Amino acid sequence: MCTGKNASNAPSLADAPAATAATKNLTVTIECSKNLILSRYDVLVYMDGERVEKVDHGDTKEFSLSLAPGCHEITFTEDGDSKVDGAKSFTLQEEDSVLCAKIHCTASQVEVIDFSVKTLTQAAEDQKKAEEEAAAAAAAKEQAAKEQAEKLAAEQEAAQQKAAEEQAAAEAAAAAREEATKVLTVENSPDLAALLEDESADTCTAFASKYAGRTIEFDGSVDYVANHGSSTTRFDFLLSAGDYSEVSQRGPTFRFNDVNRLNLHLPDNCEGLYTGDNVHIVATVDKYDTDKGFFLKPVSVSPR
Repeated sequence: MCTGKNASNAPSLADAPAATAATKNLTVTIECSKNLILSRYDVLVYMDGERVEKVDHGDTKEFSLSLAPGCHEITFTEDGDSKVDGAKSFTLQEEDSVLCAKIHCTASQVEVIDFSVKTLTQAAEDQKKAEEEAAAAAAAKEQAAKEQAEKLAAEQEAAQQKAAEEQAAAEAAAAAREEATKVLTVENSPDLAALLEDESADTCTAFASKYAGRTIEFDGSVDYVANHGSSTTRFDFLLSAGDYSEVSQRGPTFRFNDVNRLNLHLPDNCEGLYTGDNVHIVATVDKYDTDKGFFLKPVSVSPR
């Protein structure tokens, strides 16, 4: 282990300017950190007590020395005040080596805050390892960035898909609401057109079930009018599709049951409805009874 300054086996640097068979080349790199205000002095570098270099404050200096393998000491002093110093001992192996030191100037000493001595083989291995680690770190960072980008892209795609689905659902709901409130006519409803031509129970049952509560509109006629029970202001109506005929009927028999003038929403100029009247009917689908007919609830009725 190396101890003390000016180790006894240290050769004179002045007598050994270049590496020989008995000496090894030492590449030295000194980095002096930069102070903003105080202790901005330059640093003198000594090897085994002999000055070998000067490092300007805040600068980095690289130089080479020829040293014999063994114990050595490198010392750093303030240029102009040798009492302000710092030193490190090290052992030089039987191989060319590199010495790296980082120093920091203070009022009381030159602090050696980072110091290493490695053979060229060690330095090359360490550099290779550092490069591999850096490459691995870069690859890991790139992979992490790729995964993050893929995650964000997937989240964005999922968000867009969700938004599209919600939009489609909203549009479908709006369309369904519009369809549910649309008045059915022979022009826009094939089912109504078919119903008005077919009085079969199957057709009537299916239509009443599918369109219960929906509003239908068609041209029809009043086939029969009667008082509802003993009432003189409420009536029962039998109606059918198309113009009135005493000998034929299109489609099922429709019924308005227990209604008055207000329920029918007759025009002001219409005195009332009578058997044989051709009318325009707007009504909601109530129910179908195979014995009594197809019940409707009037929305409005007007002569035509």
